[in-house]
Amino acid sequence: TVKVKFDKKDTLLHSKVLIIDKSKVVLGSHNWTFNSFYNTNELSIHFEQNETAEIYNNRFLELWNTLPSL
Repeated sequence: TVKVKFDKKDTLLHSKVLIIDKSKVVLGSHNWTFNSFYNTNELSIHFEQNETAEIYNNRFLELWNTLPSL
């Protein structure tokens, strides 16, 4: 089972964030599709820092905890 939540209708969050093992972060604007990786000019950056991962993990939890469940 995967839990899903949506932002408020007046909010747009375009960035995508992947947090791995609380130590690695992939942050970018592209969709994770073949076309976005190989055919469009999108950007992502990879961090391997516990401090950076902690910041993004805390931000995710803050967003997650304020949104209603479906």
